[in-house]
Parts: sequence; C-alpha cells; structure tokens
Amino acid sequence: MKTKEVVVPIVLASDCPPCACCGEPWCKTCEMHYADCDCIGPHNAEDHGFEVVERGGKLVGVKAR
Repeated sequence: MKTKEVVVPIVLASDCPPCACCGEPWCKTCEMHYADCDCIGPHNAEDHGFEVVERGGKLVGVKAR
C-alpha cells in the first residue's frame, strides 16, 4: 500500500514584502505580519508534523497521511 503525503510550501520571511506601516515582513496569504501568521515556515514546520525538504529547488513541508 502506497503512503500518501501532504505537501505544503514553506513560507520564508524573505518571501514576504515589507509592511507599508513598519517594514516588517507581511504575509499576503494571511494578511498579517509574518511573525503572527499561520503559514508553515521553517520555524514551525516540525510543530505541525512536517519535515522540511527541498524539492525542485524549493522548500516544502512533507508529512505522511
């Protein structure tokens, strides 16, 4: 039986544009500062059960279903 994977992009602070008000990284997906958003990043991937790996030159979080 083949195990299915859940794969999500890893969002880096450097991927986010600066906030117009303060210059901190701004997550466009969550519409809030990157430090406060719910996106999976390298800092919280393991907390959510993801292993950070590189695929096709990009970082992704992978976990088995």
